[in-house]
Amino acid sequence: MKQYEIKTFTLCGGWVNTWMDDDETPVLFDTYSQAEFELKLHLQALLEAWENGDIEDAPESEDFLIDEVVEHQGETK
Repeated sequence: MKQYEIKTFTLCGGWVNTWMDDDETPVLFDTYSQAEFELKLHLQALLEAWENGDIEDAPESEDFLIDEVVEHQGETK
């Protein structure tokens, strides 16, 4: 079954899933639409925080992407 994650661009790590359920478990979505909806809500909240002066930088949608989770079972490195 496909799952999706929202990744944030970080300067040190590149594209990383920084969305955590309980500070340890990454948030995954069963459909692309669910991830897209949650990302839209998140960006709206960030925009509101910026407009209220609570955060310094305006949010940019280019800093986020929705990606299919790919498991590499049996792969060794």
